[in-house]
Amino acid sequence: MPSFLFRLMRVLAVVLFAAGVALWLFVSKEKPQKKEMVNTPPKVLCVPAVSGSADMIVEAFGTVMPRNSVKLAMEIAGRIDYVHPDFREGASIHKDEILLRIDQRTLVLNKRNARVLVDQARADIRLLEQEISNLKADAGLARSNLQLAAKELERVRALAENQFASKTSLDKVEQQYLSAKNQLQKITNAQELVPSRMALKKSALASAQAALATASLMLEKSEIKAGFYGFVVAKQVQVGEIC
Repeated sequence: MPSFLFRLMRVLAVVLFAAGVALWLFVSKEKPQKKEMVNTPPKVLCVPAVSGSADMIVEAFGTVMPRNSVKLAMEIAGRIDYVHPDFREGASIHKDEILLRIDQRTLVLNKRNARVLVDQARADIRLLEQEISNLKADAGLARSNLQLAAKELERVRALAENQFASKTSLDKVEQQYLSAKNQLQKITNAQELVPSRMALKKSALASAQAALATASLMLEKSEIKAGFYGFVVAKQVQVGEIC
């Protein structure tokens, strides 16, 4: 019995101690502080978008085929005397670079000769224009001379009718009149031929200009320029070959 009472009292003491501690904690607790909740939006980092390009390295195996390909060939025959150093398989080429060129010496001479013919045709036209001006002046002089000869012939004929001039003087004056008339006729005939001669000169000039344009075109076709940026797939030409 004493042992049971001792254990019971010990349990009650522990329970009372625990109850006292719990009551103390309940009485001494602080009231919680109220805090207003603010609806704050989430923070977002904004970066301005800027367009640009970036290189991307892709490691792969396979055969690269061009989407667009062009076959180049000379339009005129000749011996190739220049090939661009980078014109080889797999190399890149740039726009407006000369890739191939044939010997241009003959073509340059042909162009010079055609230019000389053009200058000569223009000079012929200028000479004909000057001749037209001279013919016009000569025609005026010839008409004046003819009028004077006609007046002299009329005067001598009147004297001859009255026996104041000899037959020889009359024949001489008539000869001078016919000569003046013949001179005016020659000038008139030359003036009538001027339009035809001018047409021939202009035709010669047009032909020379066409020859010059042809020579310039042939000289332009004697070289091949790259019209765009690209890569060389295959090359089958060398310096010195005849194409």
